[in-house]
Amino acid sequence: MKIAIHYFSGCGNTAWVVKKAKEELSAQGNEIVLIQNIEQAWPTVMPARDLDLFLSPTYFFGLPVNMISYFKRLPMVANRPCLFWSVNGGASGASFFMARMLLKDKGYVVTRQASIEMPDTFLFLTQSQMTKDQRRQVLNNAIAQVKSAANDVANLQPESKESLFKLAFFGVVFLMFYAVFRFTTGLCMVANSRCVHCGKCAENCPSHAIAFGADKKPHWRMGCSGCFRCLNNCPAKAIDFSMWAVVFGLVGAIGGLSIIGSVFGFLGIISKVIGLFAGWLAGCYVFQCVSSMFNADKMLMLVDKKRVTFSSDENA
Repeated sequence: MKIAIHYFSGCGNTAWVVKKAKEELSAQGNEIVLIQNIEQAWPTVMPARDLDLFLSPTYFFGLPVNMISYFKRLPMVANRPCLFWSVNGGASGASFFMARMLLKDKGYVVTRQASIEMPDTFLFLTQSQMTKDQRRQVLNNAIAQVKSAANDVANLQPESKESLFKLAFFGVVFLMFYAVFRFTTGLCMVANSRCVHCGKCAENCPSHAIAFGADKKPHWRMGCSGCFRCLNNCPAKAIDFSMWAVVFGLVGAIGGLSIIGSVFGFLGIISKVIGLFAGWLAGCYVFQCVSSMFNADKMLMLVDKKRVTFSSDENA
């Protein structure tokens, strides 16, 4: 069977899974005709294939905005079978449902889906801080999950649907991120005095949300996808979240609640929600504009956290 693989990888987890998937699928006699990193340009001519395999990390219990955009750019097909694998830190959330709906709009039919659990790169979670033995165990389990998923490639049967309660819960969490926090996540980041001005964070940002300012340090714009590639892969470990940004965001949220909630009070709870979100966004944006005025070595939130990086050559 000829298989084309499409993937996005923020910090290297999904790229690692792609390498293992290629090894396992090739060992079973399949031909991998394309490995498409969605950050790269499409090939001029798509190779003939029998099956497409899409792999995506899971951010805030849903698909990264980068992957959503990629699905929307896919050319239309007619009932083409495909697979979707969710790479996550323990919960696929609503990513299966989202992938099925987006791919269906393009004429794809998801015949198999799989969840591959990898070390979490979201540093605010304690499970991201694994020991070497814990990491090795998770990677060994991931290899077993890849093998199991690869064995199901030829079994083209539609997967059962998730429960409505699960979709509702994870969907609300994701929508909150998609509607608000993807615009403010980067705005809460700073580069401390360890920054060596190498520019790798801006160069490697998949959302192009980082630019260098007059102070020769990175500054973040709205549109961060939340992959944390800049945070985890900074060679100087100079990038962090600032508590000052949270303070500005909270002050802005209170102001937005007061102003918008009063002016548009006839909208009831809707005006309050809009006021909170708009105020939070405005506060974080203001912080990013004036962040150079603050001591970037203080009020940091992840200074003691071990960064989580991956190489596709890493062995379990």
